[in-house]
Amino acid sequence: MVLEQKPVSPDPYEADADPESGKERLKQEVWAFLAPIPTTLRRLVYLSSLYDENTGQYHGSRLRELRGEVEGDAVLREIHEDVFRTWLSFSLEDQHEELKEHLELLRRKNAPGVEVWLTLAPYERLVPAQADAASRELFRSDLEFLLGMLKGRPA
Repeated sequence: MVLEQKPVSPDPYEADADPESGKERLKQEVWAFLAPIPTTLRRLVYLSSLYDENTGQYHGSRLRELRGEVEGDAVLREIHEDVFRTWLSFSLEDQHEELKEHLELLRRKNAPGVEVWLTLAPYERLVPAQADAASRELFRSDLEFLLGMLKGRPA
């Protein structure tokens, strides 16, 4: 009896492989890496920390190892946008819970909390560079409103 050998699918990381399948595989790996991060807001914090405002590029050493800087940048850019849109789709109540939890984590690490977020607005760095003006404004106004609630005053 002769067994028929199945064709081996190309390694998506090889140069001649379909670039979209390699990109999809890389996206899956990034999502798997993000999965243990417990909240959408913390994922936004993490992803924005990989963005270099001076170069306009995302930098993640693991991604460069896997696919190179250009493709890693494109994948991180897309995922950052996806996570941002997910945050915007949340109700104010859900956003409030995540923000409260995040600020509590910062407080436990002796980091400044609501006051600094209201004064210096570090949350503005969480918005992906390619986000449209309406999404930026919605994000900003929601955060200011929620921070005002947490501070105990109207925003």
